[in-house]
Amino acid sequence: MEKECTQCTMMVPEESKICPCCGKKFANQDKQGSIIMDTDKKCRYCAYCAMKIPKDAKICPHCRKTLVSVWPAIVIVGVGLFFIFIFIISGKNQTVSKHPPQNAPQAIQNNFNPPQGAISAKKPSEPQKARTAALSADEKVENFVKTALETGVVQKVELGFNTVTILVRPVFYTLDYDEKNATAAAFLRWARTREPDTDLVMLRDSRDLKAIGNYAEGLGLRLEK
Repeated sequence: MEKECTQCTMMVPEESKICPCCGKKFANQDKQGSIIMDTDKKCRYCAYCAMKIPKDAKICPHCRKTLVSVWPAIVIVGVGLFFIFIFIISGKNQTVSKHPPQNAPQAIQNNFNPPQGAISAKKPSEPQKARTAALSADEKVENFVKTALETGVVQKVELGFNTVTILVRPVFYTLDYDEKNATAAAFLRWARTREPDTDLVMLRDSRDLKAIGNYAEGLGLRLEK
């Protein structure tokens, strides 16, 4: 006679104490001869043949297929997708900031035209235009003078009695007349914020201190020949 294994459903000899297919251990028979099966262990179904097999079985006792857990693969794929997602998000948040150095002072938009040569600045953006419009005339002059000194158009400024002297560097000679005139006018306005009676700008070469010209309001820039 045969009996059915309650774990793998295979028919086994009635006197068997262990299922030859799934390794299930059988309990002792009761007085009526019925088999008391050990049902402590849980079962699962084979992914290939859909038969009931032990939960920890590595080979299906029915179709003999090797059973491989898919969880390690799922975990690896999940971790990979997570890092790809982080990489994409971080790439979107990165911004490239470009701050090219200014090679010349910005023009003063007051009573003279902006220079177009060595002292011309790059075309301002809309936010920069708004900030520039909000500056007072004195603040514009301060910015112009500061930039002229930083970019090497002017080496040094000296305040005297009713006079301001600026020592110009070789790059000053590369400017056209309008640019030179605008530079001198800006330095006169700058000097008047400190000495209100200043009415003359003296221009000298920074290399030999030789006078190269002067500027007065109403007369403009006069250069030595």
